[in-house]
Amino acid sequence: MAPAIEIHSEKLNLKIIEYIQVLGSCWRCAIRFTRERKPEAYQQKNLDLKQEPEEKVQKTSPCVICLGLVQDQFIKECITDEISQRVIESDYDSPTFSCTVSLPVAIMLREQAVWFLVTEKFPELLSTIFKIDHVTSLKDVWKFVFSEALELKLKKKLEYSSSSFQIQVNVLYQDEISECGALVDMCPEKFKHRYKQTRVYREGIFTRNAAHSVLSGISSLNFKKHYTLKVPNVGTHYGVVQCSHTSIHIAGRYQKFSRKLCQTPWLIEGEKHMDTSIQELICKHLEPFFKTQSVKFSSSGREDVDVRTLGLGRPFAIELLDPHRTLFTQVEITQVQIIINKSTDAIQIRDLQLVTKEQLSVLKEGEEEKSKIYRALCVTLDGSTLTAEDLDRINGTTELVLMQKTPLRVKNCIH
Repeated sequence: MAPAIEIHSEKLNLKIIEYIQVLGSCWRCAIRFTRERKPEAYQQKNLDLKQEPEEKVQKTSPCVICLGLVQDQFIKECITDEISQRVIESDYDSPTFSCTVSLPVAIMLREQAVWFLVTEKFPELLSTIFKIDHVTSLKDVWKFVFSEALELKLKKKLEYSSSSFQIQVNVLYQDEISECGALVDMCPEKFKHRYKQTRVYREGIFTRNAAHSVLSGISSLNFKKHYTLKVPNVGTHYGVVQCSHTSIHIAGRYQKFSRKLCQTPWLIEGEKHMDTSIQELICKHLEPFFKTQSVKFSSSGREDVDVRTLGLGRPFAIELLDPHRTLFTQVEITQVQIIINKSTDAIQIRDLQLVTKEQLSVLKEGEEEKSKIYRALCVTLDGSTLTAEDLDRINGTTELVLMQKTPLRVKNCIH
């Protein structure tokens, strides 16, 4: 959150806006430099602003700052249709959404160039508490402009930061690499190792963090030596629209009746050792219900393949990653539990329910604190019959050392 700063006079603000528009900026980007943060200010034109400079300079060219992203003549209904259609096709049922937009790094260079020009033209802006970081974010303005249309088309409510359903819109710029080359000229040592380690910097050589580290301390003289603001030949275009939902967690207890069933898929050198597992018997029904293709299974401890789990059962939890279905009732969850129990004789589950991530800590605590009851068939080495006194003595034993060999499955995994 930007700190409170002194508000300049309306007269000065209008001069700043007119000057930035003459540089080739759209009216929305121009008022961003006056720290205007009200959404309604960007959703329709302010009739008090002079629009002639934009009409003359921007007839065929994109805005010199946003590259046409929030410029009236480049905003078309089909753009909103295209984004919303991709989201609708992803088939998430969340009633709310948060939207983020990834911008070309070249826009940071263009904002910096305009900032230096404006602060030199209007020394009143050269305040120690007013920095370029206080200019209203282009990402916020994009949301102001498109949010209402997206809400209507998606039939979902926009929540700026709290929704579990995230929409990531990627904005691309054809001349990104050529323009960002100026960053290398400004600070060659910053990018020298990046060119040699392209595998490490998978997001590209020119990231926003890298650009910010160069621009945050650069002088106007050094900046202008390597970069000149020009009206762009092409504007931005939309790339991939990525949708995702935060994980949801389901927990319950399972009883295991088979002595030939492992808890999770048993893989040895990449090959499956058993036909199925407890995880697979449960998740093959949960995955289609929640419309997810990836899960993480965890439990309060585990048992060997040839050991049954009886009594109340062992607590388990399943993290459903990126679920498309998130609206359901406990009645529906119980119905899934019934389906799972009817599908196999090897296991039975109970108490299936939605839990929070914080509640999962109980599983780990249970590994250390829970008590277990073991029952075993015992025989005497000489075949003699035990007397009542012998049984009482055995049952009265409170400390017993078990001599157990390493389970075969662990040996195989080691080798």
